[in-house]
Amino acid sequence: MAEGPQSDVDVDRGPVKSAASDAGSDPAILAAGASVALALYVYYVQGDKQQGIFVGHWAPTILAFASYLRQKGIDEQLDRAT
Repeated sequence: MAEGPQSDVDVDRGPVKSAASDAGSDPAILAAGASVALALYVYYVQGDKQQGIFVGHWAPTILAFASYLRQKGIDEQLDRAT
């Protein structure tokens, strides 16, 4: 079997690994994942389709709010640096 092109990026060290390991423990990602799991439970197990869809909409809302807060923090750091 032929090998694919070699990459010069070592994902076991440096900023790539740091970003990947930080993403797994981010509370917003964990909350969004829990929201999806809860939505599936409500939708399929409890059979309440309307409530399941409602809970399912929490995940993108949580992620959007976390993104806003992260961007706001970056903007504040830039303002202090200038």
